[in-house]
Amino acid sequence: MGSMLMGWMLEHVEPMRKALDSLAGSKDMVAAYSASWQATSTKLAEVADTWKKEIAEGAAGWVGATADAYRTKADAVIAEIVGQAALADLLNKVNEKMSKIVEGVRGIITEVLGSLAGMLLEIAAILIASAGTASPALVARAVFGISTATMTVSRMLMKMASSLIGLGALVRNLTQVVAAVVGIENELAEAGV
Repeated sequence: MGSMLMGWMLEHVEPMRKALDSLAGSKDMVAAYSASWQATSTKLAEVADTWKKEIAEGAAGWVGATADAYRTKADAVIAEIVGQAALADLLNKVNEKMSKIVEGVRGIITEVLGSLAGMLLEIAAILIASAGTASPALVARAVFGISTATMTVSRMLMKMASSLIGLGALVRNLTQVVAAVVGIENELAEAGV
């Protein structure tokens, strides 16, 4: 009963929810960032596609060096926009992964703290029922429970940090790949290929 009450309090009582958010992050905030990056990616892709169609239709009759230069420059800018759309999509996917990591850690922390709260309530009830005669054993049990919970939460936070660092390295590598592709597209556009 105590652990269920603590779990509810961690999610719904503002000071406790804020403490948990500061420890494990807010899943709603991470989801909002993800949605924002997805919207950015979609809009950039639409802009690139619309501009490409307008150039194909609107400048189809243009001839000469100026027309060629315009098309080359427009193709390079469109390729850059497409690259930025790909980066925004990548950040959306990274945020989705981060959301899953945060939610997993958050759930474990809530369970650990809820279990600790249940144990502490049980200890308090035994202490009251024994009129204080069981104090030394109960204090030792409480200290052990608090230490175990602290170590478990610390390990989870270290694993979360490690996962996020690994995800950051993956993002850097993928960003370099996207930048290289955009560079190649720009070079091809300038070469008239």
